[in-house]
Amino acid sequence: MIDPHLVSLHYQLETQATIKFDDPPPLDGNQTEFAYRLESGRLTVMMKQHCATEEAARNIVEPFLRSWELDFAIRRNSRAITFLFEKSEIIDLAPLPPDGSVRCIAGTAHLTLTAYAPTVVAGFKDYPEPPTNFKASSDVENMWFRYARFLEDREPLLSMAYACLTVIEGSTGLKGNQGARDGAARMYAVDRQVLKHLGELVSTKGGPAEARKFDAGATLQELTNAERGWVAAAVRLLIRRKGEYDANPGSTLTQLTMGDIQ
Repeated sequence: MIDPHLVSLHYQLETQATIKFDDPPPLDGNQTEFAYRLESGRLTVMMKQHCATEEAARNIVEPFLRSWELDFAIRRNSRAITFLFEKSEIIDLAPLPPDGSVRCIAGTAHLTLTAYAPTVVAGFKDYPEPPTNFKASSDVENMWFRYARFLEDREPLLSMAYACLTVIEGSTGLKGNQGARDGAARMYAVDRQVLKHLGELVSTKGGPAEARKFDAGATLQELTNAERGWVAAAVRLLIRRKGEYDANPGSTLTQLTMGDIQ
């Protein structure tokens, strides 16, 4: 191929067993570098920006797809949708050969399907819209990874919550004794009481099997059901707020308070 140009990328929408889309209408959208159409469980991405290789195009498109997946995951409290790459279409922009034949080369196809056990299914009449102010940055991916491990019973609630809290506070560039919590409250427009209460719970509560600390400040008291629910909800709130901030660090964010945690 003399002058390759990637025309489109194709993905399959995989859904978790807990959700089902009931014949939703097509969903179309535009980004600066590409346009897309989600229809019948297939996502077609048409490139506006010239890309000579599949890798270059996927590097542009897939951060957007990951943000789409994680935005819906936070709302559903599970990674309910995943875009699985299937194939790409690449053409040759070089002049046609003398015989007039058109050169069109399909890129490599990669597809893995996962089977899930039957469970209760929630139906949706429309596909979820991609977020306009949320970015699945590396920090957001790391926080969600830890949260997902907790959902799968592969990590205790308190260690997961502590890790996510340190991502938020550590991203200020300050240490705890340098005012990291105050800095995080200002940076992410989160009421300091939210961070303080979360920090107290992850540092002082939890029975012997879950407690993160066994120092003099540890109570070794099991979390109540209400406290467990509050910690999980607070972490989800912080993951979303990190994604909102990373999407546009210069934007003004609405203040999050204790009342926002349900």
